[in-house]
Amino acid sequence: MDKYGYICYPEISRAIIKQQQLSNGNKTPWQDISGFVNLNIPLFIEQLSNPNTNTITFTDRGFPDLIAYLHSQKLTSPPILQNFNFKQHYHTNVFFLPTWSNIYTTDPQRQQTYTQALAIEKALIDIYTSLGFNILIVPKTTLTKRLEFIQSFI
Repeated sequence: MDKYGYICYPEISRAIIKQQQLSNGNKTPWQDISGFVNLNIPLFIEQLSNPNTNTITFTDRGFPDLIAYLHSQKLTSPPILQNFNFKQHYHTNVFFLPTWSNIYTTDPQRQQTYTQALAIEKALIDIYTSLGFNILIVPKTTLTKRLEFIQSFI
């Protein structure tokens, strides 16, 4: 739990990419996106099964993100994602932090160029919208103001 009383889960996808890099695996978004998605699914399910239902919880990435990554590569989602009850596990409001050139950086786990990140961003917005989520675009401003924006909806 963070200092504001929320549970904030780290990005599962980043941990999987690091593990794949350390083991010379190829299940990364840029080598084998389907294999990468399949590694994410059980960990996302575990995260969503956390019994802390009375505490506001934030995740960095979710099942809709996996669908967007697959669709961006013209791939079909596995049945578990096609049939998933999103409304049971996710709030209708999604805080979306848009790609921001002033702070965008690449690293060993985020290898997309800024242009590629913008394309993924479009896929993410399209998928979340098609699934009926209300996308709340977090302003490109200071960390404090972004936190205030998010808290104004909680």
